[in-house]
Amino acid sequence: MLKVFFRSIKRSRISFIINLIGLSSGLACTLLIYLWVRDEMLVDKFHENDSRLYQVMLSINRNGSFQTTTATPGILAEVLQEDFSAVEDAVAVMHSLKMNTLAVDKNGFKADGIYAGESFFDIFSFDLIEGQSKDILVGQENIVISEELAMKLFGGSENILGKTIEFDEKEQFNVAGVFERVPGNSSLQFDFILPLRQFEKHTGYEISWDEMMANTYFTLNQGTAIDQFDKQLADFMMVMGIDTESAKIFARPFSDGYLYGNYEDGIQSGGRIEYIRIFSIIGIVILLIACINFVSLSTALASNRIKEVCVKKILGAKRKSIIVQHIGESTALAFIALFVSLALVSLLLPSFNEMANKQIELNWSFDMVATFVTITLLTGILSGVYPAFYISSFKPTGSSSESSNSPREQLVRKGLVSTQFVISVILIVATLVIYHQFEMIQNRNMGYNKDHIIYFDFGEKLYDQREAFLNELKKLPNVEGSSSAFFLSKRSGFFGPDGSTGHIDWPGKDPEELINVNYRLVDYDLIELMGMEMVAGRPFSEKFSSQKKEVIFNESAIDIMNLGSDPVGTIVQIWNDQYEVVGVVRNFYFESIHEGKVKPLFMMRNPSRMNTAIVKVSGKGMNNTIASIKQIYAKFNPEGIFVYNFMDQDFQRLYSGEKRMAILSRYFAGLAIIISLLGLFGLTAFTVHKKKKEISMRKVLGASSFQVVSLLYKNIVKLLLVALLIAFPVSYVLMSNWLDSYAVRVELEPWYFILAALLSFVLMLIASSIQILKVLSINPAEALRRE
Repeated sequence: MLKVFFRSIKRSRISFIINLIGLSSGLACTLLIYLWVRDEMLVDKFHENDSRLYQVMLSINRNGSFQTTTATPGILAEVLQEDFSAVEDAVAVMHSLKMNTLAVDKNGFKADGIYAGESFFDIFSFDLIEGQSKDILVGQENIVISEELAMKLFGGSENILGKTIEFDEKEQFNVAGVFERVPGNSSLQFDFILPLRQFEKHTGYEISWDEMMANTYFTLNQGTAIDQFDKQLADFMMVMGIDTESAKIFARPFSDGYLYGNYEDGIQSGGRIEYIRIFSIIGIVILLIACINFVSLSTALASNRIKEVCVKKILGAKRKSIIVQHIGESTALAFIALFVSLALVSLLLPSFNEMANKQIELNWSFDMVATFVTITLLTGILSGVYPAFYISSFKPTGSSSESSNSPREQLVRKGLVSTQFVISVILIVATLVIYHQFEMIQNRNMGYNKDHIIYFDFGEKLYDQREAFLNELKKLPNVEGSSSAFFLSKRSGFFGPDGSTGHIDWPGKDPEELINVNYRLVDYDLIELMGMEMVAGRPFSEKFSSQKKEVIFNESAIDIMNLGSDPVGTIVQIWNDQYEVVGVVRNFYFESIHEGKVKPLFMMRNPSRMNTAIVKVSGKGMNNTIASIKQIYAKFNPEGIFVYNFMDQDFQRLYSGEKRMAILSRYFAGLAIIISLLGLFGLTAFTVHKKKKEISMRKVLGASSFQVVSLLYKNIVKLLLVALLIAFPVSYVLMSNWLDSYAVRVELEPWYFILAALLSFVLMLIASSIQILKVLSINPAEALRRE
């Protein structure tokens, strides 16, 4: 069989090369997508307790719809541990609200930490390389650090237990343990862990029922069903007097959180699993296109093997053996393509990891090798089954007249080419829409100016001198303004849910109505610094001295509160204090566009809580300006570590995952189109070869070059037009569904489809032009003599 296989390769080198390139490229893309999907599916699956590990979720009725969050009362874990018989262990985890400074002998670094209960290492599988998990977080002066942080602070992780680390320039903790590097496929990422009660001391927030600052995790007892926990949870809610119309508490498998993190009105509505589905479809489509190429070329070249098949049948070969031989040949080609594709994957994986923000490796585990072999076998069998049945159907008695131009075979080839055209057009439309959607997001007027703005923590020692510090910054030539604000979390910065409250009343409010309003604590000049537009009243200003506390609402808040067209001067009550409305700011997006309409928001001043400096710098000489800011920071806080963030980069991070997916989809879509064109190139070559005699006779009879070219293009153009009629409605439905996840979205205008049609036509011309040019150079006399 191998001898026959290599003889057929030698006889049809061009078709072999085209098939090998197509299958290798298709397999390489499919394997890369498989590796990415596998990595995504394994996020948070490495914990030993994965099948029993859950996270408590809370859905709260806000303004008529349920908003689901992972934020729960800090004391809930203790209650689960003590009062729920279904629970084995429970732990509360709170993220540090800022990047903390950890130092040893004045050698300091900014680090990202969490506060956790005593059961943390019993529940999660983060391995300790120094220290014992039992009671490691009991001592309130204990700290557990990562291996990387130990290397920075101590030069290694050995013999450091009991050593002291200075925390935020004001207190000290003793190293009680060192844990291995947190895996890249963990949704929990941190550099150090402190005992839970330290959170109260560092932030002022109590671990109680009133503060919703904790993530609560628990493991069920062995053999306990989640239904038993749900029943105990329902009883608990009844005892606590929690009305299910206002709030719902439920448990979600912890490892589901990464893939199924989106909720609408309290109901799970997808998440990153949508990307997995999309890319899985893309991988299947790419492999399908490569297989279609193989089938199309194999059936097109079937006439070259008629004699071989007929001779074998005359010598007694059964049809079954001929089918097995040809499927074997296609499978052998698939495995050759596998080795080529693995070489391509090895070369492309570093760049792919960088684009996808992954740490994927070819680890050659049994399941990975088995999957690769399975994909290759399926590719070989699916690619070879139709050509094998078709070729084996030739009859010795009709071999002299059989031809690969039979109506049935022409219909099959046309169907295959049309399918490729349909897929290519859908991919072109999708790529255009995705690109335009993200361009619109990047360039949309968000209601503020985020460019050239940096922010950073004041730090403990600078906090009391912040006004003098900000005034010093304003003296720098390229600093256009400075202010301060309170950022609840280092993760959200200015963007994201910093805080919200329902403790707000105003004239005419229905006492039974519960309205939740987001808020930001800001200082003088911040509204002007960020270029926000006031639609009524004025921003906060030192020029206006008032004994009353002041508040500024956005338009959404004014509308939902029904304060009319002139709300300035209205007195409202927030947290039992009286505030005067001094202005209304135009709506701006302080959360992801995915969140829908701009939510109600108010801003107020609270100088005692300003923890973040915000500075707008000129675009010119930015590096020098930042260096000057750093020098002034060091002057006010000599032992502090200056770490800053760009506000526009925070904005980019809101959509970083989607942006990476858009880039990857463009690459994969482009490769799928190239593979399709490769098949069209091969098919055009076959068509030219078969029509050589007809073309020569037409040229002898006086046909012009245009007429000859038209003859060859006519059928291809017809196939493209049919494909466009099918692809346009399909792509419209698919992209409409995708865009529905965005509150602000592009419209599916006709130009997307017109451009896709033009690009398809141009690509079709490019793919077939080389062969068409060969037609024009044919010597009719020489061609007819050979015929």
